[in-house]
Amino acid sequence: MKSPLRLLIGRTATEYPFPVHAAHSLWAAHSFRAAQEAARGHQGSWLHSLVASYFCYGFGGTTVCDVFLGGAPALLSSADIPLYYFVAWALVNYCPGDAVYAAMRPARSPLRLALRSLEAIDSFTTLTGRVQKAQRLFPAAAHGLAPFVAGNIAANGGALFRALEARGRGATQGGAARTPWAAPSSGFRRGLAYCAAFCLWQRLALARGGRGRGAGSGAALAAAAEAPRFWLCLVHILWEAAAEFKGEALGDLTAAPAAALHGALTALGAALGVHGVGGGGVGGGEGRRLGRD
Repeated sequence: MKSPLRLLIGRTATEYPFPVHAAHSLWAAHSFRAAQEAARGHQGSWLHSLVASYFCYGFGGTTVCDVFLGGAPALLSSADIPLYYFVAWALVNYCPGDAVYAAMRPARSPLRLALRSLEAIDSFTTLTGRVQKAQRLFPAAAHGLAPFVAGNIAANGGALFRALEARGRGATQGGAARTPWAAPSSGFRRGLAYCAAFCLWQRLALARGGRGRGAGSGAALAAAAEAPRFWLCLVHILWEAAAEFKGEALGDLTAAPAAALHGALTALGAALGVHGVGGGGVGGGEGRRLGRD
């Protein structure tokens, strides 16, 4: 018998479960308000808050990815996502007594921990969902780069909107308006790592089942994705739970390998006489969000 957590994660392959949807919308609206208050002490107009929070922390990544995949973004194609997000945004910003925002602020509270865990499910399964969507749409490239690229666009597209939002309000100091590829954050690197791990695990599962490169049907690809989707999602949930208790003291497990890769690419570029290979560094602002941001 499967656990409730496994059933919930499994449901994300074919639907957007309400607990995950609601938690993500609340978390996104809260994250934008907290970021704006930390940056300048207020959020600006209500319209700026509504529009920017939707794209910067809510559904910016999936919007960019869906456009790349040739489809309509959820803002236009879904009846539920815009409505649920508006309700969540209103609760976070205009609930009487500011009750919702205040309840979500205390670190390590049961409510915040539950919402962050559901947000972790949302962000990770958004990445894997766009990987699998690319595999279905482009079967000839199902074992190529298309799924990997789609997953990373979904995971990091919101960072592009955050850079645009910062530039739009004139916040160009301290790297606030730098794009994710110019200043890769820990969230950017984790997205790369999770996407690579998921694609590799899925391919190994296909090979183990005798369904290699030439026999990667849609059903086979979906079956091979079940185990990596659950176990890697569980890793992400535990990581986010640990970060809630440890904060920045948790560190960034991706920093060392990313720095080593950056150094190797830089050395290779220097040896080949290519300038700027690996340029831009692996540092940058810390982007804790991953996924449907």
